Amino acid sequence: QTFFNKWDIVIDLRGSIIAYFLFNKQKYVYKSIKKNIHRIDELALLMKTKYLPIPSIPVLKKDMKKVSKDFSKSKTPIAIGASANWPAKIWPSKNFVKLIKMLLKERKLGKKKSIVFFGSSKDLKNIKKITKHLKKSRVINFCGKLNLIEVIAHLKKCKIFIGNDSGLMHIASASGIPTLGLFGPSLESRYAPKGNNAHYIRTKKTFRQLTGAKNFDWNTKKNLMNSLSVNSVFKKIKEILG
Repeated sequence: QTFFNKWDIVIDLRGSIIAYFLFNKQKYVYKSIKKNIHRIDELALLMKTKYLPIPSIPVLKKDMKKVSKDFSKSKTPIAIGASANWPAKIWPSKNFVKLIKMLLKERKLGKKKSIVFFGSSKDLKNIKKITKHLKKSRVINFCGKLNLIEVIAHLKKCKIFIGNDSGLMHIASASGIPTLGLFGPSLESRYAPKGNNAHYIRTKKTFRQLTGAKNFDWNTKKNLMNSLSVNSVFKKIKEILG
C-alpha cells in the first residue's frame, strides 16, 4: 500500500526494512545511536536537530467534558499506575498498599483524597491485589474503562501520578501533572519521564546490579523492585508536592 507512492519524508522509528524500499526525498530511519542518552535526545539526533520539544498531549474542551461526575467530586485525586509490560519492573502490590494508606492519612495533601487507578483491562487482576486492602469509597478504578484521550483528560485533574516505568507513566508526564516514575531494571537516564513536572526514583540497587549478570534473563518474571522502599517513595512525593 505504501510502495507505489512517492513520499516527501519517511520517518521510521522502528528501524524496519520497509523504509528502505520506499521512494522518498528524505529518509529518517532509526538506528541505536547512543545508548547512554535519553531516548528523546537520541531521536533529536536522528532528526538532525539539537532540540525536540518536551512531549505534551493537547486535550480539547469537549474531551475534558467527558470527565466522569464521580471523579469530579474528588478534590484531591491521586493517580496510580501499578502495572507495566514486564513483571520485573512492577513495584510489589504490598508496597503500593502501604504507600496509598500513608498518602490517605497525610493531611498536607488535602481533604477528600481518592486513589485513581489507570491502566488497561489486562491490569485488573494486578490492581485487585491492591484495592482489596483499601476502602471502596476511596478508590476509583478506571482500568479498561477509558480510551487514551479520556485517560489524559482525567489525569489532567489529578494532583500527582505515581507509577512504574511504563507507557502510562509517559502519558502522565505529557499531561503536565507532577509525575513520579518508579525505576529498577530499566535505565532512568534513558527512559525517565520528561517534562517540567517529571521526576523519578529508583531502587537502592543500581541498574547494573539488577541486570548486569552475564546470564541475566530479560524474560524473567522475578520482581526486581524490592529494594525501593515505601518510605523513600513517600518522602519523594512530599518533596515534589512541597
